[in-house]
Amino acid sequence: ELIISNYPDVDIIGGVAKAGIPYAAFVPDRMNKPMIHVRSKDRVHGSKHQIEGAQVDNKKLVLIDDLISTGGSVLAAARTVQEAGANVLGIVSIFSYELSAAEKNFSAAGLSFKSLTTYSQLIEAAIDRGELKETEIETLREWQKDQNSWRS
Repeated sequence: ELIISNYPDVDIIGGVAKAGIPYAAFVPDRMNKPMIHVRSKDRVHGSKHQIEGAQVDNKKLVLIDDLISTGGSVLAAARTVQEAGANVLGIVSIFSYELSAAEKNFSAAGLSFKSLTTYSQLIEAAIDRGELKETEIETLREWQKDQNSWRS
């Protein structure tokens, strides 16, 4: 539904190796679309291809990944399929940390992304279930505002 509502003209669904592939495996079947998967680099044996599956040249494509932190790996996969001639409509993930770095990176790449769930939604769900203490909520929200200050 997320793909259909945001990228209705999609021709091909792609999964980003390795964690995005299981999610991408059932979506094209339900949408009656072909599938590809994109590796981070060419294989050294077998087919030796970085892109496996349907032909992407002149096709509209949506990539699926498990999570987006900064967007680095999925944006690299997007560049790979763009270089092969695909028109990447956007990226879909199961989860997003909502990091400012991702917003900047996707904006610089000229691509949009949508996520089924987000860090904010996860926090709110835990709050609604009474699973977090007030100090934990504050800590989680502080991390969300500035992850860089938490790095060692």
